[in-house]
Amino acid sequence: MQITKVSVANLDRAAIASGYPMAVTMPSHTVPTENDWKRADRLAGMPSNSGHCNFLKGVLVTADFTGSMKWWVQAQRYAWFTIVSSQSTMHRGESFPLDDMLPGVPKPLIQMLKQMQIDCVEGRITHEQFIKCIPDGLEYGAMVVTNYMQLRNMFAQRKHHPLSDWKQFCAWIYTLPKHEWITQE
Repeated sequence: MQITKVSVANLDRAAIASGYPMAVTMPSHTVPTENDWKRADRLAGMPSNSGHCNFLKGVLVTADFTGSMKWWVQAQRYAWFTIVSSQSTMHRGESFPLDDMLPGVPKPLIQMLKQMQIDCVEGRITHEQFIKCIPDGLEYGAMVVTNYMQLRNMFAQRKHHPLSDWKQFCAWIYTLPKHEWITQE
């Protein structure tokens, strides 16, 4: 798994917004105060179902993820993990560099799939026949938009998952600013 082109937006705004429920008037400041950060840290430690950490939805994360098809099927279960655009087996499968996109897959299987690519291009098998034979280990990429609340749910549910892609995903979360809002550590 690879995670690149990471962008985190609205961390400051979310810290300020964490105080909205108790505000009599809307805050006019745009740079978080020490009190904003303390309150946000405290509220981020509350249980996800309490409603007190809803401000985490306002911290947006955009990144390019490259992971196995098995990982993508599982990641797509999360409601606020939105795929903006992705590579497509339907459009480009017969052009994929299989040696690069199938790490850890036995070479004889890759050779067989390469021959199937050729057979597909030359019309001996259909495109559908070819793409149905692509193993779940194929790693392809997509741009994703999510938020800290969703990452918190994903981290809690997947931090002990046996798939190596999830281990790498959870390790990546520690590289994000204020990762403790997600990991609750």
